[in-house]
Amino acid sequence: MNKRQRLLNALIPVFKALGSTSIDLSHKNARGKKAKNDAVYEAFLYALVCQTLDALGYNPQALPNPGIFRFRRGPGRISSTPGTFSYVEFTNGTNAYELHCDTKVLSRSAGAVLEIDIVIIAKGHARQCRKNGSDPTYRRVHFVLEAKYHRTGIGTVIAKSYVGICERIRRRQCANALVSSGTLSLNAASLLAGVNPPLLPFPQVSAAAAHAANVLAFSNSLIAQIPTVI
Repeated sequence: MNKRQRLLNALIPVFKALGSTSIDLSHKNARGKKAKNDAVYEAFLYALVCQTLDALGYNPQALPNPGIFRFRRGPGRISSTPGTFSYVEFTNGTNAYELHCDTKVLSRSAGAVLEIDIVIIAKGHARQCRKNGSDPTYRRVHFVLEAKYHRTGIGTVIAKSYVGICERIRRRQCANALVSSGTLSLNAASLLAGVNPPLLPFPQVSAAAAHAANVLAFSNSLIAQIPTVI
């Protein structure tokens, strides 16, 4: 069984639990290319976050069409044509949120737009953005996850890029995570050590049996961190 199939086998049951009969990764990106392993890996991590929300009792639900969960194939706007792409809605008490993937977010820097792999946004704000055709602001972002599918380790270039994202979203009520299928170099680890708020514990996570303990550790870190920011 190849890596792609292992990832798919791991995430499909999660979306069935959300009420989706199937997932759709067939949308082509802006360059007209079909989904590769990096897109499937991102979907796998999205599924892990959904599992965490369910474990926390937040009742995640797939929207707007629970039949087929359609992933984006590249950064897009939350106000895209309704029904084109799917997202997950969940609640914590009286507060409602949405979990999106490949979504553009306005940063602290005037006019600068960030492209976030996986992000939690306050539902009321997300709804308003869809109505107005605008992008969500960093002020209403509660969780940011960047997914990096790499055969080799994560070096300083990727680490610097992620530090830049964290600085442009920096707020107390937002948890950060950088997750990869590869290892983290010592230089990259040094750069990431200064991120504020601190990153969740860095895991080398994949669907490989050898990473089962890492998947569990990452899920446990999400369970501990997400309730502190929503």
